[in-house]
Formats: sequence, C-alpha cells, structure tokens
Amino acid sequence: MAQQSTRTAVTLGADEFKEIEIRDREADFYDDWCASKGLWWNEVELLGVMSLLNLQQTDVVFDAGCGTGRVLVRVAPMVKQVIGVDYSPRSVQVLSWKLQDGMITNATSVVGNLTNLGLADESLDKIVSVQVIQHIPSQAKRIAVLREFRRVLKRGGTLFSRSIGGAVR
Repeated sequence: MAQQSTRTAVTLGADEFKEIEIRDREADFYDDWCASKGLWWNEVELLGVMSLLNLQQTDVVFDAGCGTGRVLVRVAPMVKQVIGVDYSPRSVQVLSWKLQDGMITNATSVVGNLTNLGLADESLDKIVSVQVIQHIPSQAKRIAVLREFRRVLKRGGTLFSRSIGGAVR
C-alpha cells in the first residue's frame, strides 16, 4: 500500500452524518438495488468506466467513495493494487466480505473521508469516482476533495469522475 502521510482531523457536518446514515442503512441491499436498475446501471456504465480508465497491470488505483465495491471488484483483477475509501462503515464491511469471498488480495477498503486520504503525495496512477461527487454536501468540500485528489495523483495520472448528468476524464 502507498506510504501513509500525517492525517489531520476532519470535521463532519450534519449533512455528512445524514449521508453516512443513509449509506449504512442501504449497504446490505445496494448491489441488489443496482441490479434491479437493469443493464444500463450495472453493466453499460461500468463497461464505459473501465474502457475510459485504460487500466494497466502496473497501476495503483484509488476508488473514491467505493461503497460496496461495484467498481473496485471490477478494477482489481486488472491492476497491481486498488485502494477503496468510503465514509460508510457498513458499505466498507460489505466490500470487505466481497474481497474475502472473491479471494481478491490486491485490494483494500477503509472507512475514511475524501478530503484527507492519508496517502503520500503523487502515490496513485488513477483515481476513479463513480456516482459520488454529487453526494458531497457543499462546493467548498467538493473543491477540497478535488485538491486532495490532485495531491495524491501522480503527474500524468488519470482522474475519472462520473456523476449523475455526466462524466469527466
């Protein structure tokens, strides 16, 4: 795993606590909900994400807002290492079970905040964030997240962000 840097305390607001509560409550059935949305939600979107990432076996990839691992488990077999962070403890637990059941050994998932990743500067080849940015409650916090992404992404690395309404690469 990438070297850890010193972390500072992150203050969560009421909106963030509400999001965490919702994500924790939905974690156990989120995968079934995604599957119920049909081919677009679960397969076409992920195929598009995967093709745009241009993954390499040497890549260290970060899944920002990994949830229960919808993207992370697809990325893991194609890269050297994948690190997932989500602020929902229950979602990270569900993902941990998937990693164990699938014997995926090059992936880790931790509970954390995207504004303070605790990773070394320029330690990641790629960052993927699917259906996350719209859940960050303020423009100031979204900017803080993007600054943190810039700090940990290697020069020439790729940031792929997909949210409702579009994608940015």
